[in-house]
Amino acid sequence: MLVDRIPPVELEVPHEPGNFFTLRALSAIELDGARREQRDVDVAHGILSRGLVSWRGETYDGRPVEQARDLLDEMTRDWAATEIFGISRLKLGEALSSGTGSRQSGSPREPAASSSRSEAPPPGEPS
Repeated sequence: MLVDRIPPVELEVPHEPGNFFTLRALSAIELDGARREQRDVDVAHGILSRGLVSWRGETYDGRPVEQARDLLDEMTRDWAATEIFGISRLKLGEALSSGTGSRQSGSPREPAASSSRSEAPPPGEPS
């Protein structure tokens, strides 16, 4: 599947109600690049630099993603990277539950972090 055909997904940050991140699927090349570039740093950082499109909510409004992404706390960074990793690992024929590409955490579709479709460990964990 071509990842540019997968619409971005907006998710509410589970531990920050009212704050949302828009995430996009990464191609295999982008995932490989994030892993390769970030061997000495956290893989999650490389994934976020490619897959975190935008954010909104009281905590994030007014702060450009590109300038403030590195200021995320560890819990939020790891959650977002795991979600990006999950939407980037869609199997052939699997579709997002919403035609708009938008869902909230806790919706009927399982969050990527606990999804059974993931075949590789989440970002930052040894393979």
